[in-house]
Amino acid sequence: MLPKINPTNTQAWLLLKKHQSEEMRNVSMKRLFANDPDRFAKFSLRMNDILFDYSKNIMTPKTLQLLLQLAGDCEVKTAIQAMFNGDKINETENRSVLHTALRNFSGEPIYSDGNDVMPDVQRVQHPLIVLLLLTAGALWVPSEAALWLLAPYLLFRLVGKIAGAWVTARFLEVRTSDLAAFLMPPGVLAVAFALNFRQVLPPATGDILVSTVAMGTAAFELFALAVVPHWRRRRN
Repeated sequence: MLPKINPTNTQAWLLLKKHQSEEMRNVSMKRLFANDPDRFAKFSLRMNDILFDYSKNIMTPKTLQLLLQLAGDCEVKTAIQAMFNGDKINETENRSVLHTALRNFSGEPIYSDGNDVMPDVQRVQHPLIVLLLLTAGALWVPSEAALWLLAPYLLFRLVGKIAGAWVTARFLEVRTSDLAAFLMPPGVLAVAFALNFRQVLPPATGDILVSTVAMGTAAFELFALAVVPHWRRRRN
């Protein structure tokens, strides 16, 4: 469970109110930057390509210290750890809050009720392709032409995946077969292009294109789901 601490009842809250009324009421952003040329460096964080700049807030080192004290008084760190541990902090629904699992690409397990939830999450980690397939499926119009074009489309796509893997493997330390296996499922670009071209093509031609690509992409998704995991286990 989350700590139930009212921040307005903490010592840090009282100190923050006093700090605001006595020291910060008439402080301007312009004056803060004028008095400290290194303000940006002191009040910003960078992690690779992500920049978190909080220098353009009316605050001083003392303000930051008091805010951190408020977080400590409210046991924010304990609450964060409870979320990462899979504790049932969603009291309304009596379940874990598993936002961390959706963003976990480390390969490490995340537990809830003693069970690793990552296998279930990994099964639905293609939301964009699902959304596009649903859109394409709603626009699908059965036609003999689409069925005739399906086989050439599947062959063209298969050859393209293998050829792309072969060329790329020449520059990377990876086997062509392994790379091809990873490239088999994704079809998001094909569906997206088909939906876009449908807007400029004659209606009948656009329907045929979307139907062919949607069926082909779904076929490759099913192929990858059924065959690729088994193939990888055999390779390992």
